Amino acid sequence: PSLALANARHEVAHLAEVVSGMLDRFLDQSRGEDPGLADDLASLEKKTNALEGEILHYLSALNAEDFTKEESRQHHALLIATDTLESVADIISRDLLRTRTRISDASLNVSETMADLARALSDEVAACLAKTVDVVREDDAALAVEILGHRTVVDQQIEKAYRHHEKRFRESSSHRIESFRLEMTFINELRNIYTLIQRVAATSLPEDTEDRDF
Repeated sequence: PSLALANARHEVAHLAEVVSGMLDRFLDQSRGEDPGLADDLASLEKKTNALEGEILHYLSALNAEDFTKEESRQHHALLIATDTLESVADIISRDLLRTRTRISDASLNVSETMADLARALSDEVAACLAKTVDVVREDDAALAVEILGHRTVVDQQIEKAYRHHEKRFRESSSHRIESFRLEMTFINELRNIYTLIQRVAATSLPEDTEDRDF
């Protein structure tokens, strides 16, 4: 079982790499027009779907009765990571892309402050997702704790975004409500990705750790 689980871990780490690459691809081009972005993300999403199916089939074929306690923990962790990473891929290819398109179609005047906040949060989330690759590959509890430690920074960025929009409510712009809805949708979708990243990271922590549940 230990060799089989090592093989599965290698494939889940590869899935994490593909998902991390999806977010990088989105963020590299999300600040400008890119006609090929939707097709690229759709292609990568198909790849993650295929990987998820192969990994789940492989994990389901293992005989859990032969597992030690540690092997059972690893098997459970890999199942969670596989399902959760596919959920991240769905948010990137579906939700983030749709919100980006709606913002572009609405021709909203995104303020420099809001653009900077969104960029900072995007970079923070992307960095955590990239670290998740090594968390999965190495079952690295120390790196998992580091990822979970970014929660405060992520929450602070979101709070700043809300406060920024609260100030903009005093403006006379007819688009201020629509701007709030769409821009905060984008911010909260990034927050959803980080929440899922935390779930993957937590699988590498000891079972009695307080921060395991997400």
